[in-house]
Amino acid sequence: MLGPGTDFELQWVSVYSFTCRRMQRFRHGPVFFVGDSAHVVSPFGARGGNGGIQDVDALCWKLDLVLKGEVPPELLDSYDAERIPAADENILNSTRATDFMTPRSRAGAALRDATLAMAAALPFARRLVNSGRLSLPHSYRASPLSTPDGNAWAGGPPPGAPAPDAPVDASEGAPWLLRRLGGRFVLLRFVDSAATPAEAGDLVAGLLPAVEPLTVARSGRAGPGVVVDRDGLAFERWAARDGAAYLIRPDQHVAARWLRPDAGAIAAALDRAVGRAAMRAGVPPAGDPMGGLATGANFTDPDGFYAGLAAAYDGLDEAASRRLDARLILLLANHIGDSGVLAEALRLAKPSGGG
Repeated sequence: MLGPGTDFELQWVSVYSFTCRRMQRFRHGPVFFVGDSAHVVSPFGARGGNGGIQDVDALCWKLDLVLKGEVPPELLDSYDAERIPAADENILNSTRATDFMTPRSRAGAALRDATLAMAAALPFARRLVNSGRLSLPHSYRASPLSTPDGNAWAGGPPPGAPAPDAPVDASEGAPWLLRRLGGRFVLLRFVDSAATPAEAGDLVAGLLPAVEPLTVARSGRAGPGVVVDRDGLAFERWAARDGAAYLIRPDQHVAARWLRPDAGAIAAALDRAVGRAAMRAGVPPAGDPMGGLATGANFTDPDGFYAGLAAAYDGLDEAASRRLDARLILLLANHIGDSGVLAEALRLAKPSGGG
């Protein structure tokens, strides 16, 4: 931090310790636990405070609707279904940062040292330096409140994901899209021209005032219920095209989306999002674990490869060999770029039974 040759004096040194843990359940009948009362993590990445605020965001709109008698009490069961995975994600990322800074094994220390040694010259290694990844909103990808995609989307926030922001022209208020979302359900409709905003209102005519329509137009003039995406960033970040629509929850997460929406599909998605329809958590099916890993003959020059690999280790002592192992693993893992393929390769490569 100070540079070579810079004199400095240590004024204070101490031992810092922490724990990561959570309750088994966050709901106990009519009692709900949020923030540090439900889960604790290290301060790396500012996950404790942010996670607590997100707990409140995920719970309060549901409590509001249930207390008003507008939705069934079973909606409150989704608090555990959504926020326990979010807490686990924060604990996982906190643990990963801790393991990078204070490795628990010789192998972990070797990989950490190799990452730091290569980071000055190789951009990929800089991304592996983990002193605490900054907190991000959790994506409720397996939430029972989300309606799965019925169309093939080329990007954009999927059901359960937090809504991305973008600058927009508005007739009043702050010029940001997220300022138009939150606190109630919103049907976000994307159109090419602001001259046709009435379609969004027509789609939710039978759902008012439970769902508020908002149109994002590529061109035209902003007005009540219409914002204009002059820079095209909203269309880009939402992977939207003319006619596409998103149903946004009061906590600014996506409940459902359509390339060609209809009123019936929107009403069904709203029923699911508020617990009026059967809720079943779904986990995306796992892909073929061998789908990207080449296990057949794949060397153009197997003898040359073997000889070159052996020569690279020739004459190295154990410490130097471990350093080469760590750097080679990181370089090849980055080249593969697929965690699933890498996991399968590690499974096949790891000796079993001491062999």
